[in-house]
Amino acid sequence: MQYYLKDGEERRTVTFHESDVQKYCLLFNIEFNGHVPTLMCAKLWPEFEIYKSFVKETLILKETYIKEINKLVTNEDYSAILRKISEKIIKNIVKYRYSLEINKNNYKCIYIEQEFIEVKR
Repeated sequence: MQYYLKDGEERRTVTFHESDVQKYCLLFNIEFNGHVPTLMCAKLWPEFEIYKSFVKETLILKETYIKEINKLVTNEDYSAILRKISEKIIKNIVKYRYSLEINKNNYKCIYIEQEFIEVKR
């Protein structure tokens, strides 16, 4: 997986291997048809350096927006971009908004935007 950082943005080349997708489908009782289930993209977040700082933190997922423009196919390379959209501090709460965009040949396939809340003690 290749990647590089750019102020609040990180790009990686990702591939969803057919065997991994088949296992995911089996686990969630989804019929495998060669396409990657959209929610399987959630496994990508911890692979990004800009998200790794949250691995040991307790985050509350407040909101998710998903738009699937084109279905992802197994064993294909895609460009995945994780962006930090915003970070707001409100008293002892930090609100983060991130987006994950998955593209193929400069065409958008999937866009996911999520809002997380972290309570500081």
